[in-house]
Amino acid sequence: MDENRGQLLKMLQQKLALFLEIERVSDVMLLAQADELAEAYERRQELLDEVAAIDGALRGGCAGDKQAREAMNHEAHPVQGLLKELYDCSLNIKAAANRVLQNEQALRDHILREQARIRKELERLNKSGSTVAQRYGDSVSWGIRRPMDTRNLRNL
Repeated sequence: MDENRGQLLKMLQQKLALFLEIERVSDVMLLAQADELAEAYERRQELLDEVAAIDGALRGGCAGDKQAREAMNHEAHPVQGLLKELYDCSLNIKAAANRVLQNEQALRDHILREQARIRKELERLNKSGSTVAQRYGDSVSWGIRRPMDTRNLRNL
């Protein structure tokens, strides 16, 4: 039983490390520009996928150990031993997850501001005289390079 609880504790510690990394990546995202946001978002998703895999293993690992499950779900408050360590580590995970969730709205707002900034920049670039001239030049050169369709020509 202690061996199983030791494995559960190791998985919880891995999960805590992942949540601390998710928290760090989320904090970076709050200040990132669009290109950095995309990379950070992908990294964060990878970390969340790892958390989901550990969660599945934890559910399976504590299926036959009611005391461990109760300690990890904070339904019981053990005072010593591996059960206390499971309880404490699980509590630290919930604290880290809560900090991440607290920043979600600010992160969404930042992403929307970045999206609006990029949209404005694209509109500005699309309205500039050089862009309009370039488009016109491209359409003319495409028309010149395009082979003539002789099927619609009439004999005069």
